[in-house]
Amino acid sequence: MSAPRVNIYGFPHKGLKNGLSQLLHVVGKTDITNDQSVKQVKLLANELINLLELHQDAEDSIVLPALEARVKGSTAHNHLEHDRLHAMVKAISGMVDGLSVGNSAAEMARLFDAIGAFYSDYLRHMSDEEGEINAFIWEHFADDEILEWQGQIIYKLTPEQKVSWFKFIVPALNPMARSIMLGGVRENVPIEAYRAILEMLSDYMSEEELAPLAA
Repeated sequence: MSAPRVNIYGFPHKGLKNGLSQLLHVVGKTDITNDQSVKQVKLLANELINLLELHQDAEDSIVLPALEARVKGSTAHNHLEHDRLHAMVKAISGMVDGLSVGNSAAEMARLFDAIGAFYSDYLRHMSDEEGEINAFIWEHFADDEILEWQGQIIYKLTPEQKVSWFKFIVPALNPMARSIMLGGVRENVPIEAYRAILEMLSDYMSEEELAPLAA
């Protein structure tokens, strides 16, 4: 059986789906009279907005230029979608910035609806990338070229941004995918740093899930 191809969208899309579903859940149950509840929404929303922007920048600056250079016209629709979705994210960001204790229930409902509408559109967008765009990538690029993109994307991330990605991606993976992702991390960071990552993940995963990664 041949090994699976390298999927540039696999890990980040799983993390974003995990995070956006969490955000929709948290916003839906927020107590607008409670300061801690409002802070939780703002922290989670701003963290995910940052990851969405990082992911789009990785595609726009690394993946799509390489694809367009090899397959002319293949990325035009994706760029238009990125512009449209970015405008939706900016609108949500403005609503989050204005969120505070004492906002009306109607304002929270508008935020909930805006996030739901974005998530619905973004799921379709990710599906298009995982299907049509990824088919172009696999047809025209070898796995070592895709891995080079992945290396460039990771190199641009700060340690804090990497941790933010880990907390949403790793809990969303199956055991085999977790072992692949964390195995690569373990080979490239000091053991103390790897243990710190596992300690952070203990807030989001069970001991049973983490045990194979700590072995």
